[in-house]
Amino acid sequence: LGTVDCARHNMKLPNGVGDLQKGERYINMDFLFFSTLRLRCLDTLNISYDIACQWHKHLWTRMSRLPVDYHQDYVSKTIRFFVPKFHLPAHISKCQTTYSFNWSRWVGRTDGEAPERGWSNINPVASSTKEMGPGSRRDTLDDHFGDWNWKKVVGLGASLLRKMKEAKEEKVAFQASFEELDSAITGEHRSAWTAEVERWEDNTNDPNIINPFEPKCVVTTQAGARLKLVQIEAKELETGLDVSLHPELSPSILISSGLDLEEDQRRISKLADGLGVHATDMQRGSLQLQRNALHRRIEVWRKAQVLYMPVVQVMLSEARLSRPLENAEDMQLFLPSALQVRTCDERLRCNEWELRLAQAHDTLEELRQCLRIRSSLLTYKKEWVRGQGANTRAQNALQRVTARQGACTARYRAAWDALNALAGSLGKERWHQGLMCLRDDDIRPLVDLDAHPGQGRRRLTWIWTMTGVDLSGDGMDEDGVRVEWCKARARAMRWSEEVELLQEEMRRVLQFFGWQATWWDSQKERRFIEPTEERDGLRAYAARQASLRHDLRQNFSRLWKPYLPQTATVPGLSNSPFDLDGLAELPDLSAPPQPIL
Repeated sequence: LGTVDCARHNMKLPNGVGDLQKGERYINMDFLFFSTLRLRCLDTLNISYDIACQWHKHLWTRMSRLPVDYHQDYVSKTIRFFVPKFHLPAHISKCQTTYSFNWSRWVGRTDGEAPERGWSNINPVASSTKEMGPGSRRDTLDDHFGDWNWKKVVGLGASLLRKMKEAKEEKVAFQASFEELDSAITGEHRSAWTAEVERWEDNTNDPNIINPFEPKCVVTTQAGARLKLVQIEAKELETGLDVSLHPELSPSILISSGLDLEEDQRRISKLADGLGVHATDMQRGSLQLQRNALHRRIEVWRKAQVLYMPVVQVMLSEARLSRPLENAEDMQLFLPSALQVRTCDERLRCNEWELRLAQAHDTLEELRQCLRIRSSLLTYKKEWVRGQGANTRAQNALQRVTARQGACTARYRAAWDALNALAGSLGKERWHQGLMCLRDDDIRPLVDLDAHPGQGRRRLTWIWTMTGVDLSGDGMDEDGVRVEWCKARARAMRWSEEVELLQEEMRRVLQFFGWQATWWDSQKERRFIEPTEERDGLRAYAARQASLRHDLRQNFSRLWKPYLPQTATVPGLSNSPFDLDGLAELPDLSAPPQPIL
């Protein structure tokens, strides 16, 4: 099955369910999509699909092959394509900025995962429907999807109220967080970045406009460095030059595997330090199993290492004499940075340099992310967390982030020490300009929550102004800070939009119930049937349906009244005021309001 759902409220749309003959082929999904839009008059479309980045290409060309009554006037409409938030991390980095709900205006906190949620409800029916004929199967699915939609309708009171409470709180928190960051930058940067991001927001479909959420400088990652090295080895193999001494481990793979083992050593060492004197047998056994597995992996790796670095065999013998029994996390790996220049081939030292350089950049990015998360958690804890239980949970979250921050610090310092040891022999003289020795004082967030009031100009530490960017006069990182500022601004705006959207949705729900109650009342005398019993039955049914809508309207209005202003409007949507005093009067509408997809 393929479905088309409302991304805001998870409801199945009319003509939005169809069979798939062989997977999600474009022709099937195109037909379902345009079937849903055929009878709907919408000026704005926000379309979410897990492969929207590819599917939207040539969509209008494919539309032209469908019957004319399926065609849409896409030129006069505002149409944007998104990838759902859960699926987005699996896409390339460009997709993650171009098709993200988080960075686009007027979508609030929509995540776009509505179709995926529906499968958990309908999947249990598959064991029955697969045995049915086509007619019975479609009737059964229609009944279940209709029930799904009705449950969503009657649950709107609680669901919109819950979302509104959360949005009101988060709006304040993220606005305050953005204002703190905004106050730490200069007015010149603020004006330039605001103009840049607004220009992109007004023309998100224009490929000629630079996306401000994409970093302008490109720093080599560990994965990129490893790819570069194996590509060099592949070219050498094509020319007949093979420097590998092991059938499975080339020089670059040997060093990258050594770095992986080094990271595992740090992880297990951290586990051992946190074990405590009163650890249970199960905890000790789990740690020992990990040590044994790591020990075996190191021994296998060393068999290849001695082929490339024969001096390691002598050093291992000396180490075993001095320390016959040692845990796996304490075993020396003797990477090229730990050896003397004359005892290690320059190619191996170059490989480690490239990998260590990428490791340092990757680790600094992760460290900055930890500092951002910790700053947000501290702000949230300070402003909103009250009570012992809530404080305990918040403190546990902070401890997890702090532990991750400590691991990043240890990894960076190991990478920096290795780079410092390799730089002299490789002639790398200016590398310190980008990667400096990391001191404890350098590990501070963009906005220091512990800064004293009245402090003058807030300045960033070097981890926020590192190499690869054009540094301004005051040491501002015009790329990294710009992206972070744009994202902080977008987060605050999305929560503010969510409040406005929820207010408008509440207004529309109440207005729709009023219209629908009036419509059911008009059905009482629609059909003239001779038998009095049948006529009375139809009237009673229509009256019951109208009464149900009246009750839902009154119940929802009582739930939502504290969260609705006298007017609730959203740019691009209806600007009709929401009148709390006029709830008793039913609106005179010829049709229900059209929701945005």
